[in-house]
Amino acid sequence: MTYTPTYLQARYGAQAATWPVPRHPVVEHILSHRSVRNFLPDALPPDTVQTRVH
Repeated sequence: MTYTPTYLQARYGAQAATWPVPRHPVVEHILSHRSVRNFLPDALPPDTVQTRVH
């Protein structure tokens, strides 16, 4: 059994409606999950990246 194209279209666009994706709860969760990230407009202070990486 395959998904209705709703999850695929929402994530990948209209062309995804024809992709055969198996119906599985894990796949459904992955396709329906959304992450929202907000970034500040300010630049990072000098050396912040090096400090975080080390």
